[in-house]
Amino acid sequence: MTISPRRIRSASVHGIELAIRAAASPERRSRRLLHLSDLHFGAASVAENVIMLEAQLDKVIKDVDRVVITGDLFNTPDRVSAAAFRAFDASLRRLSGKSRSLSLAITISGC
Repeated sequence: MTISPRRIRSASVHGIELAIRAAASPERRSRRLLHLSDLHFGAASVAENVIMLEAQLDKVIKDVDRVVITGDLFNTPDRVSAAAFRAFDASLRRLSGKSRSLSLAITISGC
């Protein structure tokens, strides 16, 4: 049995239409992620960079569902660095108007 190119195109178009309808269905909502990397809380230059970062985040954060942070979160893992991250996380909540944390930090050190 041979299948004509016309039937293949028709099946492909129909499959694409189904995929578009499924993606646009009310039950399926897309999520907007903001990816940040290598923030290095605890480094000397980070304090002034965080001010600039927060100014930029203020422009987009309300449209973001989750902030994903990868890379080096801390320059050195100590209490001061952890406090700096907690302050940044609180700032994300304040800027977004959301009561719960938006950030999800995924860090792998020593690789």
